[in-house]
Amino acid sequence: MNYIKLMISTTGDRLDALCDRLCGADIAEFEVVGADFGVPLNDGELPPDEDFALGGAEPAVCVYVAQNEAEKIEEIKQIEFGFDVNFTTETINHEDWANSWKQYFKPIFVGEKIIICPEWEVAPTDTGRTVFYINPGMSFGTGSHETTRLCIQQLERFVTADTTVLDLGCGSGILSVIACLLGAKSAVAVDIDPQSAETARENADKNGISSERYQAFAGDVLSDGFIDGKYDIVVANIVADIIIKIAGKARDLIAENGVFIAGGIIIDRLDEVKSALEASGFTIKSVEIDGEWAVLVCD
Repeated sequence: MNYIKLMISTTGDRLDALCDRLCGADIAEFEVVGADFGVPLNDGELPPDEDFALGGAEPAVCVYVAQNEAEKIEEIKQIEFGFDVNFTTETINHEDWANSWKQYFKPIFVGEKIIICPEWEVAPTDTGRTVFYINPGMSFGTGSHETTRLCIQQLERFVTADTTVLDLGCGSGILSVIACLLGAKSAVAVDIDPQSAETARENADKNGISSERYQAFAGDVLSDGFIDGKYDIVVANIVADIIIKIAGKARDLIAENGVFIAGGIIIDRLDEVKSALEASGFTIKSVEIDGEWAVLVCD
């Protein structure tokens, strides 16, 4: 199957807002170009910024639409971004989409304990860190985004050997698998996209996490009713609109003395999300910020 690649370009200071507008329009799978991909491992040194930009391109987000659903391109163009954007399109085949970005994804440090390493790269040794091997496939979640890194830092803070974890909107499974690597007793990963649930399970397998400790499901946590029980950590690194919608459900799923780690929140929406969480019975314990993005830790 061929795909249409829609490139939406903007200025660097608008890139985070561009991602937020797309997520707010229920477009959660896209490729960011022209932005750094986290903290690279290069003998401990960062290369010059211009060399580390993804492909040296101008800041942009690429959305991929199946050629038989081309009308979605026009729907995306009608989104009210609130700032200037430029659109370009090209047709590519499935294999190009799945593999062309791999050359830019290198091992990165996250937090104090984790190295995220794509499965086609060799992880550095003697770092004292746990290596998380990943192939994100076509699912969101490589560890490069600010809120993903912030969520991992909070998992480092809260995970113990007795911890049970629920990962809502799991994408590639990066957060829940890393929770298991940090020593969590078990994790359940959920995503509305069946491909993401499959990718999450595959990434758990790559990292030696057994099916007894890790389960991945596809479905809508609000309408399908297939997730119950109580969890010590519920983590949802999604977008502000979805955090607001699931706040009440998340409250119901958290065990006594448990925490909710809510990410994917652009700063402009922070107060709105805080209000929704507090209205659902949460107490905001901390606000973690990186650039234009925030993670809320609640109990």
